[in-house]
Amino acid sequence: MKANYRYYKWISEDDESHFIYVNFKETVSGVYTVSGFNTSGFSGKEAIARYLDTVKAEAAEAN
Repeated sequence: MKANYRYYKWISEDDESHFIYVNFKETVSGVYTVSGFNTSGFSGKEAIARYLDTVKAEAAEAN
C-alpha cells in the first residue's frame, strides 16, 4: 500500500532564512501524524514550540 504524505513549511516573519518544515504521514485513512521535521534558524526545542503555537492558532481560527 502506498502511503500518503503532506508537507508544510512555515517561514519566520522576522527572517526568511528561518523556517520549520514538517512531514505528515497518513497512518489511518484521513489521519496524519508527524513523520519528521527539519528546521533552519531554530533549535529543535524552539522549532517544536513554534510549530505547536502555529497549530493551536490555526485550530482557534478554524473554530
